[in-house]
Amino acid sequence: MGFQKCPRCGSAVQPTDHVCLECDLDLIEARKKITADTAQAGPVVTSSQQRAAVAPTAAAGVATDIGEDTRLREFDEHLAEQLRAERGAAVLTAILGVAIGIAFLVVGFRLLSPAGGLKALGSLTPAYFREQGFGIFGNPVFLGAMALALGLAGVLAGLGQFHRAWTGTQAIEDVKFGGRPRIVGISSFTTAGLVLGSFVLPPLGLVLGILFKFSKDDDTRDLGGRMIMAALVAAGLLIIDLIVHLVSGLTQVQLPARSSTVQ
Repeated sequence: MGFQKCPRCGSAVQPTDHVCLECDLDLIEARKKITADTAQAGPVVTSSQQRAAVAPTAAAGVATDIGEDTRLREFDEHLAEQLRAERGAAVLTAILGVAIGIAFLVVGFRLLSPAGGLKALGSLTPAYFREQGFGIFGNPVFLGAMALALGLAGVLAGLGQFHRAWTGTQAIEDVKFGGRPRIVGISSFTTAGLVLGSFVLPPLGLVLGILFKFSKDDDTRDLGGRMIMAALVAAGLLIIDLIVHLVSGLTQVQLPARSSTVQ
């Protein structure tokens, strides 16, 4: 029997494929290894109810066969090892994200405090942006708003990584006790935080988004695309604001000149 999905990356493959196009795994060698492991473990006979229960787990990577339970168990244990290796990095990035986020929030509130706190954000109207142009980056209220947005982004991303670590731990426990592991993916908190951060800091969001687009994981590539889109939207708004500011300045210069000519 051939694979329906790659045992390593989970990408869809055909039973006749020799190599996974996504991660370059040698499917023939992987199939031989699984066959050998199944032979050593002995035949496993499952009831119709058990076979029906594991049918939705085709995402584990193999077609239905008499040794399906044994092979799926092999994949689940491999997945648990990967999650165990990634858990430390998830916790570390979660702590860093929350810590950096809180630091930016403190800076933001301090910048806004002399201007009246959060009420000062009401002064950041579209007309004010057009009037200030790029000079807005020297405005303490605007800088405070940016700091608050970055702080919120950091906290959201950190909470998302905490959630990923916790979900990964639960999946490891599921495999440990013979159950099917729950799905571990990118948290919506992480997505919201990184997209918000990309909008506030377009250069950083663009770079990270491009790096994420080279990932073999579909969710990571999708997140990279959203980050790139957020960064491009922010950059486009800045360019439009600059153009409007320049046009407004030229208009104001030409009007007095015409008035003096008429006189």
